[in-house]
Amino acid sequence: MQFIPPRRMLAAILFAAAVLMLPAPAALANPWPQEKGRGFVISTLRYYRADVGPADRNPARGGGTFQSWSLYEYGEYGLTDATTLGFNLGFEDASVETLTGTDRHHGMNLAEGFLRQVVWRDGDAVLAVQGLLKLPAGDRDENPPVGDDQVDAELRLLYGRGLDLRGWSGFLNVEGAYRYRADDPSDQLRATTTLGLHVAQDWMALFQIDNLVSRRGTGPGGWDYDLHTVSLSAVRDLSETWGLQLGVSDDVASRNHALGQAVFAAVWMRF
Repeated sequence: MQFIPPRRMLAAILFAAAVLMLPAPAALANPWPQEKGRGFVISTLRYYRADVGPADRNPARGGGTFQSWSLYEYGEYGLTDATTLGFNLGFEDASVETLTGTDRHHGMNLAEGFLRQVVWRDGDAVLAVQGLLKLPAGDRDENPPVGDDQVDAELRLLYGRGLDLRGWSGFLNVEGAYRYRADDPSDQLRATTTLGLHVAQDWMALFQIDNLVSRRGTGPGGWDYDLHTVSLSAVRDLSETWGLQLGVSDDVASRNHALGQAVFAAVWMRF
């Protein structure tokens, strides 16, 4: 079976990139490139809530209820049929409510740019490599922190293939990355698996697992944490240009990070 993602299926793949928006988001990527001169923008609104213990430092310090509203703008543009340029910008309003009151901060929390290159293709399978640079955005010394005020550099390997499961078309993405983090935060290993299936005309169901493991360089109570999250969402194609995604995510395991839940909505526009 020769797999070339049609526009509507590709739109759903792109939506998979917006499923998970963590306080330190995973790279939003998929291995399929954009066509030369074409691209898209995804706008995601996300609400996240977690009960923070007294010993937790992430996503806030001091114990209490952490809440945040975040807006993310993610885009890709095809430089060639095999090379894709992209960006990811984030803005957050975060608060932590404790017995002594409520602390609140807001501002830009993410500024990333990346370049992705397809290195191998065989029928319905694609392999790509991606380099990403995160610029300082926000201040992690605030409580609750909004963003990170250091530089990150990441190298990511991405594999994807089309699927045909008993008449349901879909895709599977598997990604792995190493993220170097300057200054105090520990370097991280990241892995993401995404499964998408067309369950009805113009509808796709998405299931995603994200894993973030720090190299444990800052000691207990620091910026060193592990986080494992699952997400489920539905994508509705409204037209060739517009689409809508609604979903939920749940932190299922962690180390030095409170477990939280999120709901999100995303709107995309292709050009």
